[in-house]
Amino acid sequence: MKRILLIVFGIFVANSIFGQVTETFETQTDNALSFTSSGKTFNLGGVFHIENLQDYGFGPSNFYIDNSNSCGTPGITGIISSSDGNNVFLNSIWMFVSANCEFAGSGNILVSWYRNGNLVSFRSYLVSSVITVDNGFVNLNFDADGQGLVEADEWRFQAPASLNYIAIDNFKWTDAALQISDVNFQSSISFYPNPVTELLNINFNQEYESISAKVINVMGQTLHEETVVSSNKLKLRIEEPIGLYFIELKNNRGEKTVLKIFKN
Repeated sequence: MKRILLIVFGIFVANSIFGQVTETFETQTDNALSFTSSGKTFNLGGVFHIENLQDYGFGPSNFYIDNSNSCGTPGITGIISSSDGNNVFLNSIWMFVSANCEFAGSGNILVSWYRNGNLVSFRSYLVSSVITVDNGFVNLNFDADGQGLVEADEWRFQAPASLNYIAIDNFKWTDAALQISDVNFQSSISFYPNPVTELLNINFNQEYESISAKVINVMGQTLHEETVVSSNKLKLRIEEPIGLYFIELKNNRGEKTVLKIFKN
């Protein structure tokens, strides 16, 4: 039972980390109503558009999302959605708010997750911008409170009547289609030991025509890859330095999953 719990924990933690993309908007177009990040296009709705103002973004940076074209209207709502309607995990964003379109403000922002036009989750976040800290941007870490596991194709950001300006930068997301492991393949796997010193044993409850394994570091870089044929087991030598690694497994049917391991 302990080994099963370890496997499930390893797979789902890996899915929440592996493949994340952080969009800084620095290559986007001023006043655009959409942006493309790692090949995926997102649409901007409500009051949102791409803004370009030197050193006003997080970091500081020059490009970000905001509602400067309609600033002054209280209780505004901005919308970000995936253009293809496919689901995405929103991991985190950095947000700046104001009550007068310029100076840092404070208030509760209602963030809502939608899927196929239906509300699936929502949560209120207190955003207190301090201009001397991170250029006034506050990190909303959705992974930390579990909202990063909510699949959605649209997110709405609603300000209270006391605020009339929202800016968003460093939009961190994960493509849900790339992170969902096939349930049958996932349940067929057991592996040990974890932590591993050198040799990782991976067993499957059935024989596959071929199984490929990639060893990937926390930066998403593939360190090495190998393939076995006509087998229900794989012995993977982990020769990398001490640390955290992900093992991406793929069988001949195209089914994939990701394991999380620690190297001693």
